Order: sequence, then C-alpha cells, then structure tokens
Amino acid sequence: MTLIKALKLSIIKKIFSAFLIIGSLFWMVWIIQSDITSHGWKEILPNSFLWLVIALFIGVSSQFINLLVFLKFLRADKANYNFLQIAKLFFTGQIIRYIPGRVWGILYQVVNTPVSIPRKNIIVANIELMFVAFSGLITTSMSIIFYHYNYLYLSIAFFMTGYSFIGLVLLKGWLSVFLNIIHWVTKNNNYRINIQPIKLQTVLSVLAMSVLTWVTFFLGWLSIEKAGYDSQTSSLIILAAIYSISWFIGYVSMISPSGLGVREASFLFLSQGLASSGELAIIAIIARIWLLFIDLSLFLIFIGFTNKNKTNINKGFPTIFKS
Repeated sequence: MTLIKALKLSIIKKIFSAFLIIGSLFWMVWIIQSDITSHGWKEILPNSFLWLVIALFIGVSSQFINLLVFLKFLRADKANYNFLQIAKLFFTGQIIRYIPGRVWGILYQVVNTPVSIPRKNIIVANIELMFVAFSGLITTSMSIIFYHYNYLYLSIAFFMTGYSFIGLVLLKGWLSVFLNIIHWVTKNNNYRINIQPIKLQTVLSVLAMSVLTWVTFFLGWLSIEKAGYDSQTSSLIILAAIYSISWFIGYVSMISPSGLGVREASFLFLSQGLASSGELAIIAIIARIWLLFIDLSLFLIFIGFTNKNKTNINKGFPTIFKS
C-alpha cells in the first residue's frame, strides 16, 4: 500500500468515525428533547437530585463491568494493547449503537481497531458480549418476576439454569454453530467466524462479572426509586425487570429505529395492573434518559484518550481482572 493510499484511507476512516459520533450525539439529544417535550420538565424532575446522581454512578459502574467482560473475550490471543484505548473504542461504540441500524457501533469498532488486534477478535468479542448480556438480562429479569409473584423455587431454578446455560455455551464454543449459518447462506469463507471454547477459569470470571453487572444495574433502579420515581402500587424493581425485558424486545425488533416505540409499548402492555399508565410513562422516560446518560458519561470520560501510548493492558490494571 502506497503512502498516499494509506493517507487517503486514514482520512476516510476519520471522517466516517466523526460522522458516526456526531450523528449518534445528535440522535441522543433528539431522544432527550422529545421525551422532555412530550411530558415537560416539571413531571420528570426528581425529588432528590442526589439519589439521581447516585443512580448514574451505579449505572456507570454496571456498564464499566461490561467493558471488563469485553476485555476477557478480546484477550484470548494474549495481544498487547492499551486499556484506555480499548475503553475509548468500546464506549464510543456504545453511543453509536443508538443510531438506527444496530450495526454501526460494531462497525466503528472494527474500523478503528488497533493493528495489534485482528478485526475478527472485535467481532467475536461483541458477539460473545451480546450473548452474555442478553442472556443475563433475560435470566435475571425473569428470576425477579418469578420471585415477585411468589415463585421462589422457580426463580432460583431459572436463575441457576440460565447462567449454567450461558457458561456451557461459552465453555463449548457453541456460538460458532449459530454464526456458521452466515457462511452457509453466503457460501463465502470470508464470513466464517470460528469462536473458540473459553477456559473454565475465564468462564467463571465472566459469569461472576455478569451477575455483578445486573446486581449493580438493579441497585441503580433502587436509587431511581429513592429519587422519587416510584409507583404507588408496585416496587420499582419489578417494573425494572419488566422494562429490561421490554428493552430486549425493542432491541431485537426491526419495526422502528433503535426500538423506539416498541420498547415503550411492550413495557406498558406487560406492566398492566402494576401501576397507572401515567406512572409507567414517566418511569419509561426516566429509564431511557438514565441509560442514555450512562453511555454518554463513559463516552465523555474516555473520548479524550489517544492511541499514542502503546502500554500493555496489564500495566496498572487490577490483578483480579487479568487472565
């Protein structure tokens, strides 16, 4: 590759990345503005800003744990790369996923992947993270719902079965079976992505971090309740579990951009009888803004870091997170 061609590709990559980042920020602002316009400031202002800040901090902690899981999936090849560099790549991808189309966040990460990391590793890490995140979401939320309706043993059984299934899939590398459908459809070896089984020690670490992610996530909901966003008839935790299921329904649906409308409609439908329609509408708006500000906060924290420092990820990083 000539120097001129390399320079052109670099400029194109920077323009493309900037376009995605700016587009995602505009989209996020539009979402917030639409929510505020539809209900007004007075209805969504909290009783306690302190608890709202605490909820944001807890939510940021929960999302940061997802980064640690992502790093576990990335480090299978023992490659050297900078922690701050990957954090920037990861959290920028998280805000870009708000753009309608679902794939733009991963595409940004692939385009901006450091040369020391094979691009397939980024794709595989995202696939495995999505599997763990979505499976953990369904497992935890359904366990909470079962517990709420006094099915204690079913709740425990569902939780244990769900996380055992997650661990088994990672341990056996069964995600490759689903991905090879792409190869079968396209008949092109370039699309074949082989996901290797993960060591038991790493799987156990990932499962522990996944559980911790959802524990902190629902603690964030408790803080939101303390801030004054509650229901007169139901605990916010059960509504949080239902909202999480609704979020998943909205994410996998292809009906509307970013699942907007589908998520809220699912939440209102599944929460019938647990709170008034007015309460549910406010809770749905606050939840969406809260999740948005979590991703935005982490993006702003790490966006300033450059790729100039090639420090190994292990340097200065807590031993407990090293393989």
